[in-house]
Amino acid sequence: SYDQHESPTVPHHTHPTPVLKLTDKLPSSCNILIAGGGIIGQSVAYHLSELNVQNIVLIEKAKLASGSTWQGSGQVTQLQKTLVETHFTKYSRELYERLHKEGHDIGFIEKGSLWVAQTSDRLHTLKRQYSTTKALGIDCEILTHEQLRKKVPIIDPHEVWGGLWLPNDFMVDPVPLALTFAQLAIAKGVEIIEDCYVEEILTEKQRTGQSDRVTGAVTSKGHIKCDVFINCTGMWARELGFQTSPSVRIPTQACEYICLKTKPIANFPTTIPTVHNPEERFYIQPLADHSVLIGGFLRQSKPIFSNGVPDTFHFSLLPDNWDDFRRLDIK
Repeated sequence: SYDQHESPTVPHHTHPTPVLKLTDKLPSSCNILIAGGGIIGQSVAYHLSELNVQNIVLIEKAKLASGSTWQGSGQVTQLQKTLVETHFTKYSRELYERLHKEGHDIGFIEKGSLWVAQTSDRLHTLKRQYSTTKALGIDCEILTHEQLRKKVPIIDPHEVWGGLWLPNDFMVDPVPLALTFAQLAIAKGVEIIEDCYVEEILTEKQRTGQSDRVTGAVTSKGHIKCDVFINCTGMWARELGFQTSPSVRIPTQACEYICLKTKPIANFPTTIPTVHNPEERFYIQPLADHSVLIGGFLRQSKPIFSNGVPDTFHFSLLPDNWDDFRRLDIK
């Protein structure tokens, strides 16, 4: 059974994680080898199995969903910057709602989200995004500052010009969702192995002008042959790319993400939607246990782990940094 670790951001004690039948022994070969047992790796395994792709193995260097998936806030908004991203989130909503209706306890809660504009320029941008989002069939509405006040009483209407309301935005609990993907993939024949890290990705030369072909991997549990290798290791993806010969440069860099979760606040309304302030790059997210999650990114991203993400950074957070939290300029 899976050793449950409660997320530091999402109170999912009401969302039990599914019991998984994991594989202990690494097979000698497979068609597709997926490295990384976070929500991306497990989603890839699930979707490939839904396409009836056979002989898939997923390996995770520690425990499933123990990296950035465990740290996720679980909010999903359909307001995106590009059409591709909007299509992705629209599909995600349809998929997660279906899983929820099928009885999978993934913490699906439709609360809506509100994007506020503190300047006339930001309101103009939100109106442009409204036109694109509406054209794709996603329910949304431009609100005046007075309508914002009715939707979220804690907002000072004198501080905002208006906003964009998306009533069908929602929350999920990232860990149970990821493990639900794993459960469904296992039911279709996918083998998942924990505590198995990649030591080297094996390749072979092909004809001149063609890229080298992956033939397998050397892991802490032995050697496995594969036809396709998929790197879904998140923060560790860059380091894993260097373990290929010749090395593959993957342009990723972990950055500091700042959040604060309050203690439960008596009588704080849990029906308030997630409020995003794109001008100041932060959000406020009321949670089911009457606590509030406040998070965001600095205007200038702050890289972390420049010399490589530690192998032990699982079920882990960065040290408290109140100086950077104050720089979010939350009012």
